Amino acid sequence: MFPFPIQPLAELLFPRRCYGCGRLLEESAEREWCETCRERLMPEPFVGCPFCGTFLEKSPPLAHHCHFCQNEVNYFDRVIPFGKYVGNLRYLVLEMKKARKEPLVRAVAELVWEHRRQWLRRCRADVVIPVPMHWFYRYCRGMNNPDILAEVLAEKLELPLENRRVRVRRMTLSQRSVEFSQRKENVRNLFQLTPPPSPWEGKRVLLVDDVVTSGATCNALAHLLKTEWKVSFVAVVVVARAGRKQ
Repeated sequence: MFPFPIQPLAELLFPRRCYGCGRLLEESAEREWCETCRERLMPEPFVGCPFCGTFLEKSPPLAHHCHFCQNEVNYFDRVIPFGKYVGNLRYLVLEMKKARKEPLVRAVAELVWEHRRQWLRRCRADVVIPVPMHWFYRYCRGMNNPDILAEVLAEKLELPLENRRVRVRRMTLSQRSVEFSQRKENVRNLFQLTPPPSPWEGKRVLLVDDVVTSGATCNALAHLLKTEWKVSFVAVVVVARAGRKQ
């Protein structure tokens, strides 16, 4: 037994700071953000496409796809974004991609749950699956952000987390470094599924990623889940939805 309490000593040596701005947090603060950053990260009411999750000036008519996705072949059924990939949220997503940022990712996952829980519950998902990362990139970064995001959301939704039966077959260029028009080809045949112990036919999946731009990665994985495992529904939840050019 230690002769002194560990937690107060840890707080003295490593005081809690806001993940957004780095300011010291008051002892009474229950969350990991200062009030200023919480206000800045507060997502605006969603106005956009209910299918691809693109933010628009006004939502399309009920049950209609937006002009971006109406001519696309999407295998996911909807995208649930926390916010736009701009400003403070873009900064946080990029910070999350750096090595050893697990506490930040967990704090962001809590924000997603706080503001999008009703949307997630309406999906009536049976299982949560994170978008996987190639083992080499995971080794370099020390973690895979979607794994941590999915773990938090699965716990909140009281759903099973399945992160061992989907793997990346080969190393590819990061989607950020590929031209928009080439992103679909960059992830072609990228994923491989290991058969589950019991049939998944008809199950509803919540697929988790940190950011979606073209949607090529999530679409490729959703296609595989529907064709090989015969799942009936795939909803994609992301921290940020990047804008799309006209």
